[in-house]
Amino acid sequence: MRRFTYSPPIHRSCLNEGYLIGRREVTFGDWLTYLDDLPPDAPARKILEQPRFVDGGAVSLRKHPDDGWLFSFHHSDEESRTAKVGEDFVYTGRTRRNTADWRRFPLSGVSAQDLDGYFYWLDRTKRLPGARLCGQYEWEYAARGADGRRYPHGNQLRPDDANVDATYGRQPTAYGPDMVGSYPDSVSPFGLEDMAGNAYELTRAATPEFGRVVLRGGGWYYDVFLAASGDLSAGDPTARDARNGVRVCASFSPR
Repeated sequence: MRRFTYSPPIHRSCLNEGYLIGRREVTFGDWLTYLDDLPPDAPARKILEQPRFVDGGAVSLRKHPDDGWLFSFHHSDEESRTAKVGEDFVYTGRTRRNTADWRRFPLSGVSAQDLDGYFYWLDRTKRLPGARLCGQYEWEYAARGADGRRYPHGNQLRPDDANVDATYGRQPTAYGPDMVGSYPDSVSPFGLEDMAGNAYELTRAATPEFGRVVLRGGGWYYDVFLAASGDLSAGDPTARDARNGVRVCASFSPR
């Protein structure tokens, strides 16, 4: 089990400074605010133009001259759904939470390397001075608190407590993200939402054996086992994966 999850036995760890952490994952709406503030020819505006398929599907986001920003979730090469700004995104394979404002989906398909530009913009515009990727231990403490619980809200995760593979019966056309904040029953001790399921979250690795980034919290394509707060998965800082999202942190030293 420890080899599979890369999770050591529970142990004490000291954080050397205070920090701020997002109550929710960064959304596509947040990303659009960033893109719309950039020059029309900025490379970041093209990052999501082409879908990059992984197990579970792909996402794309492109600017249409007449319709504005168009979001697509691709279940496969043959099956996809598209919605523009102000238009509901519809999951044909679901009977609940089947319509959504896609701007409230967790941002995905953007690599940790791509996010450097977003963090710089948050800092430069003073929206969040010092914005950065969360450290893996910062993320875990915010997710589970200090009492050793397995998930943000306790030691069991039912299929409808979070967006995991079993939530919608593992149906191919039902897989995909939910709007952030859709699962109040699994809020963390510090009031953070979607720390289990929805999008796997990129964090900064604390030790060199994992490389630069570590994925935390499981996601909509994975089972409850990988949604445990102690689970670790080594990530690729250049990978643009439709299953991976992010939550923003910043260092904070109270005066």
